[in-house]
This record gives sequence, C-alpha cells and structure tokens, in this order.
Amino acid sequence: AQIFKSMQAFFNATAMNSRAETDGKMTRNRELPQFISGSGIYFQDRGFDMTILGKYVSAFQSTRFAAKPKNGQTVPQPLGDFFTLDLNLGWTIGKTVLTRFYLETKNLTDVAYSTVVGYPDFGRTVTVGLRQTFK
Repeated sequence: AQIFKSMQAFFNATAMNSRAETDGKMTRNRELPQFISGSGIYFQDRGFDMTILGKYVSAFQSTRFAAKPKNGQTVPQPLGDFFTLDLNLGWTIGKTVLTRFYLETKNLTDVAYSTVVGYPDFGRTVTVGLRQTFK
C-alpha cells in the first residue's frame, strides 16, 4: 500500500492450527508455528532509501537434529517465539554511473532465536558497502 508519494508499506500474516495424529488421536502439531507475520516500510526520496522489516514467528518445537540421549528418547527442543527488526539505509548518486552507499542491519534488536535445532541465529549483523552500476 502506498502511503505517501515516497513511501510504501506491507503486512502479511499466516495463522494455522496444524494437527497430527499421535497415539491414534488428532492433536496440535507442535513442530510448526501457529502464527507467522511480517511487515515493512520502504521509503525513497532524492537518492535516499530506507527499508524497515519486522518478522514474528510463534513458538514451536522440534526433535529434528536434536542429540539423542542414552535412553534413546529425544526431547523436543523449543524454537521460534521471536520478533526481529531489520534496517537498511542507502544513498544513490549519479545518472549514468550509479554509486550506492548502503548500511544493512539484520536483527537490529540482537534477539537470540533459532528455527532449527542446533543452528541458532548469529545475532545482530551489520554490513556496510558500496555498489557500482553502469547504465
């Protein structure tokens, strides 16, 4: 949705009540999140651009890739239940040779989370760069 001449926004959400058969009964499948949402704002004006992205994933659990204890009974590991923010800033100059300076920050709030057992997120990541485009 275009908010102003230089700004756009979006929002999406997925809600589900996933079920699986356990011991002959249909129960909630705890290996899938029940809610996932994302939103963002994009702004661009006079060569400057900014993107703010947010994502939420509700709690779920998994035994995939979990270490098996001596008794052989793998314990489900908690995953999800996080909100992250990403911020990207850029400035582009030039007409035929475009030069873009940018700063990308992923997981701005440095939230610790994992969506796969044994593979946690790296935390806040900052990238500074320069991109050259020839028209």
